[in-house]
Amino acid sequence: MDTSQNGRAASGDAPLLADRGVGARWWSLDIHAHSPTSFDYGGLDGTQNNDPKPTHKEWIRAYIDSGVDGIVIADHNTYEGIEPARAALAQLREEDPSLPMLVIFPGVELTVTGGIHVLAIFDPQCSAEVVQETLTLCEFRGARGRSDETANVTVSTAAKIVAERGGLFVPAHADQRAGVFSIGQRELQALRDHEHIHAVEVIDDSEIKTADRWNWVPLLGSDAHHLTTESHPEPALAKAPGTHLTLVKAETLDLKGLRLALTDPAESIRRCHRGYIDPNEIDHGHINSLMVNHRGAVETYRFGPWMNCLIGGRGVGKSTVIELLRMALGRTDELPAGVAEDLRRFNPTATGEEQWWEADTRIVIKYTKDHRLLRVTWSGSDPERSTIELWDGSQWETQSGRVLDRAPVRVFSQKQIYELASRPQSFLTILDDMPSIRRGEWDEEYEALQLRFKSERNTLRQLRAETEKADRIRGELQDVRGRLQHLEDLRATSEYQEMDALEARLHDSGSAEEQATDIEPGLVRVCPGSG
Repeated sequence: MDTSQNGRAASGDAPLLADRGVGARWWSLDIHAHSPTSFDYGGLDGTQNNDPKPTHKEWIRAYIDSGVDGIVIADHNTYEGIEPARAALAQLREEDPSLPMLVIFPGVELTVTGGIHVLAIFDPQCSAEVVQETLTLCEFRGARGRSDETANVTVSTAAKIVAERGGLFVPAHADQRAGVFSIGQRELQALRDHEHIHAVEVIDDSEIKTADRWNWVPLLGSDAHHLTTESHPEPALAKAPGTHLTLVKAETLDLKGLRLALTDPAESIRRCHRGYIDPNEIDHGHINSLMVNHRGAVETYRFGPWMNCLIGGRGVGKSTVIELLRMALGRTDELPAGVAEDLRRFNPTATGEEQWWEADTRIVIKYTKDHRLLRVTWSGSDPERSTIELWDGSQWETQSGRVLDRAPVRVFSQKQIYELASRPQSFLTILDDMPSIRRGEWDEEYEALQLRFKSERNTLRQLRAETEKADRIRGELQDVRGRLQHLEDLRATSEYQEMDALEARLHDSGSAEEQATDIEPGLVRVCPGSG
């Protein structure tokens, strides 16, 4: 974390570079970059090229366009390309101030006895004269810019001279032609124990294990002699700005940062080729800065995207910073009762003398979420409400919603953590409130499932009732079918057939009787006197 006492970070204008966070980050560095000053630039390595070469301005522009953060100018046995490169960079910046940064490390690729190539790397603040002095001390008397002439010192002596001049010594392309891996094992053993050799340039990934065996940190540079891979006479071996890099994790890209990274290579050094995944890409939300304007004093605290430490003596305001974050982010209600009473002065509902702030007190928090920059502003004149704004690339736009939802930052002070430790369920409660857990969505889904379950239960009850009714009807139908079957069985018996015949005779008799009854009145009229 970084602090400053200027009010610029609190302005309503465009976000400052400081809003990107502080602390260590990854920088891309080409530790072996040849400028057009090298005699073989534009041709094959080690072969004089007499064709027209690009200007230093074109060469620097190629590195800027490739996205590289820094280069080590390592021409063959000369310092003459350093100042022209710096002048070209200054001219480009003057023409376009918005150009990305490019750090230039003065250096040289020195040819020592045995034809071994080594790199001397110096701090960006150093003059090119330090390279000239190094060449002189290494007794290089050949033609400057050429690699086919040799200094009159060994690898070991050259390493000592470079270190005494404040530089970093790195054997170049150790696994290739003119590399240190080609020398005898006894000499390598002596170099392994050298106090000024800590890293080597390794081109082939399969040779990293060799560097590890000799306890050297493997680095990677392009050793490029062409602006683009298309211009290389052998495309399979093409190297150009941005194709071969060393990623360095440091707060600043300078020699001190590089040295520090080499002490922890597993965490701070990576060899990369073009197309690598940028480790600086951050997906999680994080606080960029906190600005407090109180009683005429302005204090700005800048934070990195990872762990930050507030360091200071008792009573200097470390806890105050935490509570101001909590208050502005709308998290005061999350304090346990006992802690909340102790911190009453930071509660937005506090009144009169118990409140920490004044009417003109202002707190501004800049917060990155989903790769977008939000600004939360809290004012002492309206302490129970913070405003939210989004930077759209040209201006701040007012946003809707609650601060605690839009900037979901949980704040825990030491007292609060102690209080939480006394409640077994507190940790689970904290997990439930995390945005990534999506507790709100779970609750909504659970409620929907409950309603669906109840609806399904009602449907089930109806179906069971219908099933019972259907079962009853099926039973009655079976009874009817049974009676019908019984009747059918009776019809097959002799008794039923005899009864059926008797019924037929009775029916015939009845019919005859009816016919006789119908005839009788007619007979009486025909024979009136017969009786």
